Formats: sequence, C-alpha cells, structure tokens
Amino acid sequence: MLDYFNLTAISKERYNELVKNNSDLYDSPDSYGLSYSEKKLEGNGSANSPYRLVVSIQNNSEKTFEGIIRLELGDHTYACPEDISFYLPGFMYGTNCGDKPWKVDCKFPRLRSSVTAPSDSDCPLSSFYMVRSDRLSHPCSLMFIKSDSPKILGFHTRPYYSEKDFIQYGGFCCNAERKSVGYTFGYENAPWLFVQSHMILPRQTSGNYFTLKPHQKIEQEFFVYDYAASSPIEIHKAIKNVYEAYHESPRKCSTVADAIKDLSLAICDYAWLPAQKCYSGFVREDGFDSTGKEKFSYNVIPSISWTNGIVVAYPQLRAAKLLNNQKMREQALACIQNIVDNSMNKNSSLPYESFDKGKWTCRGWWYDGMHNGGHSAYLDGQFVYYLLNAYQFEKENGTVHENWLLFAKTVISSFERARNRAGE
Repeated sequence: MLDYFNLTAISKERYNELVKNNSDLYDSPDSYGLSYSEKKLEGNGSANSPYRLVVSIQNNSEKTFEGIIRLELGDHTYACPEDISFYLPGFMYGTNCGDKPWKVDCKFPRLRSSVTAPSDSDCPLSSFYMVRSDRLSHPCSLMFIKSDSPKILGFHTRPYYSEKDFIQYGGFCCNAERKSVGYTFGYENAPWLFVQSHMILPRQTSGNYFTLKPHQKIEQEFFVYDYAASSPIEIHKAIKNVYEAYHESPRKCSTVADAIKDLSLAICDYAWLPAQKCYSGFVREDGFDSTGKEKFSYNVIPSISWTNGIVVAYPQLRAAKLLNNQKMREQALACIQNIVDNSMNKNSSLPYESFDKGKWTCRGWWYDGMHNGGHSAYLDGQFVYYLLNAYQFEKENGTVHENWLLFAKTVISSFERARNRAGE
C-alpha cells in the first residue's frame, strides 16, 4: 500500500523567506534529514471504522531540526479544484464562499484556488489556510471529492503532540490548489490569523515551531477516512465518529442544589455593589491589604438587564427563596426596584438602559458600537420579560408588586405604538 500522507517540512531559518513570499510550499524532508513511515493497524476507511495508522517521523541527521513538519493527504487523480469541498469544523465549510464577491466589510477566511501567494491586498482570499488545532471545534480535516466515484477523504488525530506531558500544539490545514488536507507538528495561522472579522493579524513567526533532536523519532496515531459518499452531507458521519473519539462526558462535581448554593452565595457575598444597587460583571482577587485582608476589584458596567441588572437579580431572587437567604433577597429586590423607580424616560415611556455617575442614560458602555443611538428594544424587552417572571414568582410567594406590573405595561404599550410596517 502506498503511504496516505506526504511529508514536507520548513525550518525556522527558512520560514521567514516563506512568509515573505506569501507561500505555503514547504521543502522536501530530505533537505533536513527527516524520514517518514506509516503502519496500518486496523480499520476499513469507513465513517465508523477509519484506517488506524501509526505515523513515524525521524530526524536522521546530526543537527537539531526546529521548524514545522507537515503531513498532507490528497487524491491527485482529480484535476479540477472546484470538485473538492473542504471541511475543517468551525473554520472552513466548502470554500467559505471563496467563489463569491469578497470586498466586503466583515472578512472571514475564503478559499480560492487561484490565489496561491496571497498578499494583504488579497485578504481574505487564499488557496491555502493553516490554523492552530484549537481554532477548530473537532481535530480533523476532511474533504468531499465530486467525481464519477464521489467520496469522503480525510483524517482525525489528537490536536497536540505530547509524550508524558504536553509539548506543542499541532495544526490543521487545507489547500484548494493542491487539493489536499493536512496536519502539522508545530503550527501556522496562515496566511493570516483571524481573531474576528475586524481583527486580522499577520502570519505568526515565533513560538510555533516543533523541535526534533538528532536521531529523535516521534510517533502519532492518525485515523484516515476514505469512503464512498453521494454528497458533502455524508461528512457528518465522520464528524460523529470524531466526536465520539474525543468527547469526555462532564464530571459530576456537585448536585444542582449545591451548584445553585455555591454560585448564588458567591454573587451575594462578592458581586453586589450597594452604592449602584446592581451587581459587578467581573470580580477580581486583588491581593491583600496591610492587615492581611483580601482585596477585590470590580468592573462596574451597569445595565437594566444583560450586564448585571435583572438577568442576575431574577435568578438571585429565586435562589434566595430556595436558600431562605434574606440578604440575597434584599439585594435582588433593591436592584429591580431601583430600575423600576428611576429608569423610565417619560418622553418615550421606555426605560433608560444604563446609568453613569448617578444619571440614567441610553449611552451604556456599548453605545459607540451601535449604528444608531437611542433606546434598545432588545434590552428593554429583555428587562420586561424578566420583570414579569419576577412579578409572577413574587405573587406566587405572597408578595404583589403592582408598580412592577405597571412598568411592564407601560413599556409594552410603547413598543406596540412604535412598530413599523415590517412589524419591528
């Protein structure tokens, strides 16, 4: 049987030249004294029983290799790149619309086989993409090959190299021009690192290398899929197998009741901000003072709902009942009542969503990220939803808050009056 994988490598010394040329063309392993072998142990290549291979790479030279080692899997009997659909879960689906218009504001990785040396002016088009393993949701690279005998070809393997302990992240890749998927010892985020659509960083040139000492040999198991398939949808059969191979069931650390108690008490004891009558979004341990008492620092980002308002107060109110904790109950009621008493904008009959320096305002910390300033239906609607839940909970337990209900009615009526022709 011919080897499934093709080995190439690039040394740390040669890597900067590769980056400068916007290339992913690695060198022959012979130039670094590296050799490769693979041994098939079991399996038939199907979605449920992939070929189990042990891959061996050895440095036969007297010089330490430091760089990136790549294994590529492809079927070069298919001439047309458009016949290949790639799948790197959580990162690449088909070509991520690489054949569509791409000069748009929100950028994401797009695979186009003709762009083999992508410059920044081409971003986000490239014929190849390489990512550190933890950028994917599953540690695998797969492709659907459309032909007279269509099939799924690909593999999964553990996402990092380890012996007794973790040594280095690996990486996964695809190349539309070479019609291949692959894995790297060491890793690249290439040709760019997409943190998000408006934060795209240059190709990494440090901290991503793998080391092989003279005559050192490494081994790793790979599971290769090679099965007939009528459409790309049949990739999901392999994905299910990958999930089952790596999934660890959650450990049961405590009961639901204990978890509620631990979380709600921590919020009650550490996150309540009495001066603001809301909760802190982040509580940080900040060392100790001169008397040995532990200090804390807080993010104060008040909102009526999603940051530290009623979305915290309502579950705390329920937990207080469960735990018979009066302090917890008083905090939750104070948070809700403060918003009901003070947030209403009488000009619009909608609540201000935040407050700063004692003044209620629509200019919350998220304001500059909005297309238009003003009251947010999302935040106001969310507050009313939880307020009505809190009202019903209190009523069922013997306390009726008429002003809560009046507040909700006022906001909902304002929403109804402000609907546009599309019902928004």
